[in-house]
Amino acid sequence: MNLAHLSRLVAGYDAGDPRRIHHLLKVYALCRLIGQAEGLPDAAQARLEAAALVHDIGIHESERKYGFNNGPLQEEEGPAVARPLLEQAGATPEEIQDICWLVAHHHTYTASESLPFRILLEADFLVNAYEDGLPPALQVDDGQPAKAQGDLPVHIVIRVVRAPVADGVRHGLEHPLVPLGVPSADKTNKSTHKRY
Repeated sequence: MNLAHLSRLVAGYDAGDPRRIHHLLKVYALCRLIGQAEGLPDAAQARLEAAALVHDIGIHESERKYGFNNGPLQEEEGPAVARPLLEQAGATPEEIQDICWLVAHHHTYTASESLPFRILLEADFLVNAYEDGLPPALQVDDGQPAKAQGDLPVHIVIRVVRAPVADGVRHGLEHPLVPLGVPSADKTNKSTHKRY
């Protein structure tokens, strides 16, 4: 699978939407760095990086069909959009199946404990938190329990730790990361968080 070609295909699909392109590149960069720090095997690393490039590919289709998007709609619509792009990038049927599974579950935080899945969740959650301007909710250096800050509820807090991994590189996140979701400002199914 040619990841450089896949990145061009995805950028072409998202042409005219620089916010989405910037988002996927940030998620891709974090997935690449964390996957390497965790020592993922080459095949798993390539699938993780491909999934990072296409993880939100269902947004435009959701907006076209339903007039909005949210996590469940992205998961529903994403694989059908990702599949032909992955084929054009030379992915094997097995790679496509694995990558589309990641796309179809990247907002279902309890779907798997596999390391590539947890890394994709972690990277997407961190980028979304930054892009949505969430305040730093928790920085645990001393092992103390999580506490809410301001009006940010504890249930959306991620547990950040300063623990070294085997090679001494600190990537700053404890596995498994299980953010329980960011509540929408309105109470309908139309999330105000477009990337969730």
